Order: sequence, then C-alpha cells, then structure tokens
Amino acid sequence: MGGYPEKVTELNGPSLSIVVGPNPITYIDDDAFMQYATMLKTYSDSSIEDAVWYCPYQQGTKLKKLCFSHLHLSDCELRTVKAFMISLLIKGFSPTTCAQHLSNLSYLFSFFREKNFDYTMLSTRMAQMFHNWLMQDIVCLPTGKVNRIENAAKNFAKFLQNHGLISQDNITFPAPQKTESNVRRAPDKLVMQKLDKYFFFQSESIDSDILCQYWIHRLVLSRFSEVSLMRLDSFQIKGNLLELEIPTMKETPLHHPVYRKFNRYWEGAVESALVYALQRQRAYAQSRQMDLPEKYRGYLMVSTSHPTRLLQTRDFNAALGKICEQLQLKDFEGNPVHITSHMLRHVEVCNAADTVPLEELQQACGHKTVSTTIGYGYPSVGDELQINRAIFESISKTSQESTESPTELFQCVLPRRFQKMAKNTVRFVGNDCICQETNCTPQYEYCITQCEYFVPDERYIPMAKQLCDKYEKALMNCSQNSDDIDFLKSQLNVWEVFLKRAEDSENKETQNE
Repeated sequence: MGGYPEKVTELNGPSLSIVVGPNPITYIDDDAFMQYATMLKTYSDSSIEDAVWYCPYQQGTKLKKLCFSHLHLSDCELRTVKAFMISLLIKGFSPTTCAQHLSNLSYLFSFFREKNFDYTMLSTRMAQMFHNWLMQDIVCLPTGKVNRIENAAKNFAKFLQNHGLISQDNITFPAPQKTESNVRRAPDKLVMQKLDKYFFFQSESIDSDILCQYWIHRLVLSRFSEVSLMRLDSFQIKGNLLELEIPTMKETPLHHPVYRKFNRYWEGAVESALVYALQRQRAYAQSRQMDLPEKYRGYLMVSTSHPTRLLQTRDFNAALGKICEQLQLKDFEGNPVHITSHMLRHVEVCNAADTVPLEELQQACGHKTVSTTIGYGYPSVGDELQINRAIFESISKTSQESTESPTELFQCVLPRRFQKMAKNTVRFVGNDCICQETNCTPQYEYCITQCEYFVPDERYIPMAKQLCDKYEKALMNCSQNSDDIDFLKSQLNVWEVFLKRAEDSENKETQNE
C-alpha cells in the first residue's frame, strides 16, 4: 500500500457510446478507466474488477467494504459507478462515506429501471421526478435519508458532467428538506455519579484499556474519532500539568491523524484516576509490542481482551454496557440506562455549560458554531425538571417577599431565561433552560404558540394580561391601512395563546390532584 500521490486531480478523458436497448449509453473509455484502476491501488489492495473492494482507513487498522453486486448494473453502468467511487476517494471522502453513497445510488438506479431511463438522461426535470418517486413510492424513507440519497445523486451527476457523459446544462436538485433531530441529552447526574464511583473504586478489576477510554471520553471535550491511535508516548506529566496528545482528524482514507495536545491540571481525583489508568495501559502495551502485527505497534490502546489488535469503539461500548447492567443503572423514570462513549462527552459539556462562556466552550469542543455546542449541553429530562423546579421556587419566594405589585415584580424580576427568549435567543443551556426543542426557530413566539416543551409559568400571567390589553388598545387606535396592524395582531395572538396554555396547564394540574 503506497501513500498519497504528490498531486491528485479529477481524471477526465474521452468517452465512447454503445447501444444498450432503446438508448445509447455513454461510458468512460478504456484509457480513463485504467487511470482510475491505477488510482484505486492507493486506497485498496482490491482490483477494480472485483465485486467487493476492501478499503483500509485509520492507518490501515480498519477495513471498510464497498460492495457493488447489489446494484444489479450493466457492465458499462458498473464501470462508471466504480470510477465515481474512486473519484470520491481521490477527493478525500472516507471509505464509510463512499459506502453510504454507494448504498444511496441503488435508489437512483432502481428509479432508472422502473421508468426505463438511464443516467445519460439526467436533467433538472428528471431530478424532480426522482424526488417525487422517493416521496410517493418509497414512503417509508425518513427525511434525512431522502436528503442523503439526493445528495449522492447530485454528486454522481457532477461526475458524469465532468466526463462529458451527460449534458453540461445546469442540473438542479430539489433543496434539502428540513429534518427533525432528537434532542441530545446527557445521562442523569445521579447515574453518572454511580458510574464514576464504580470506575474510581473498582479500577483494579477493570481492564486498563477500558479504564483509559472512559476517563478520556469523560474529560476531553473536543471530538476525537481515533482515540485508539494514541501513541505510546502520548501523555506526560510536567509538574502539576498532565499533557495528552489525542488524534482528532475525522476518518479519511489512509490518512495520518493530527495529534492535538490537551492540558489538564493534575490536582483532582479524576485526573489522578486518568494518570493511573494511562500508566497501567502503557506498561501493558509495551509488554505486548513484539506480539502485535506491525500495523498495531507503537500505539497505546492495545486491547486487553483481544491482545493482537487495538481497542475499538464497539469493544469499549460493549464493556460499558455490561457495567451498566451490572450496576442496574436506571434513569429517573426507572428505565434501564445504557451509556455510550458519545454520551460521556455530553456529560462534560453539560457540566461546563454552567460556568464556561459559550464562546470558550465552543472552542474547547472544536465546534464550528455555537449552536452545535448548545446541542451538546442539554441535561437529562430528570435533571431538567429539577432545574426548572428550582427556578420556579425561586421566583415564587421572591414574589411572596416583595411589596411591589405583581405586574411591577414580573417586569423587573423576570428570570434570565425569559429575558433571553424575548431577545430571540431560545436555544440556551445550563440553569437558564426552559425550552428543550433544538429545532425551533429562535423566537419566543414560536415557543409559546407551538413548542410542546414550553412550560407556561403562572407567575407571568399578570404580565401577559397587561400585554394583551396593550396590544388590544393599540389595535383599536390603529388605522386599517397601517403597516403595524399585522405585527400587533401577531403579538396579541402570542400572549392570548400563552394565557390559554397557562389555563390548560392549571386545569390539568387540578384534575391530577
């Protein structure tokens, strides 16, 4: 297996046509196809003629399978798809992403067969027909899957155009549909306390590789997809500072990971537990080096359960799942809890959100946007209920002790969470949270009128009534041709809905009592 070529560009070449059925099919000529076959050797030991390619990644420590047999294509179509896959690898797409594109292309070719079309007929009109076919004939597909299928088709169309296999006219695919993602929450704090306690006091009975990964996932905020590729010398202690070097680059074909340094002051029990685990694991890994295949030598995370390879994420998650079952961990509703490596990251982000400014937290996490960081900072449902209960009790206590009128009190003592909502910044974290819907438009009107997670606080009722009176009077004094009439009506509707939801909530509580 060789390294990357010094310079790799998109391959272009003349094409030929053959007649298959009623339409002429244009395909890549033999010379261009052989160029792609040569380039494949950079990314796989498989031959371009094979029905299955095995592409290594993570410096050859893992393999991804690309299978073409399920597409049921003619020879000329198959060689075009294979050339397309190699072009994606050349551009730096990971083997996993290529496999996803390959799977998604099966829908496009199924559409071709059903409609008696072929890829040379791709156009904006056909893209719309394909979209309608996905939405009407394949009704079980979720929105996100439809977007990924159409993205693969769009990339395939660009490849065909680059090779002159289809018309150079601009092909426009329908805009991606808005998807609804589930709120990503951290596990209950009580659950994590039990799990942390187990890893503290039962550390001698836990394999050192599992112990290392647990504390690294708990302490390091930045995403790292290849903790298994930590080198033997990837940590050191300087005074009271622990320095870790962890590979952080996402999966790409045959890449060399970028090692990023993380510093933590070695002054607490958690840091001590991590140092102890790292020292144990390094001693074990050094003792196994001569027994390892060459591609696994020099790395820290040698698996204790499978000593001839490195620890993998699925191994760690499986071990963590067994520990959760052993401890009989349950959430606030009494349901069994299964923690994964990704959920451990949510714990530390959620804890840091109360004290660390969002901009700093975003940098520590390595996120491109603050909204991504906020998405990681949602507490569990049980913890959220406790936070909101504490906020409401605080407001209630302030109201009872104050000599001001209710309206004056609510105008000056509104909690920060509601002030933020009025400033159109709904999605926030920590002790200010009231709305856990991450897909909502960041406007307080949406939360009040549509969001099922919004909790109407009865102590805002006087303020809401005052606002309704204000907007009703403004509407009475507003001419029919005024530009403000729609705005005033919308604001009046918002607070009328708020009062209605507060009333419904109160009636529901009365019925429960």
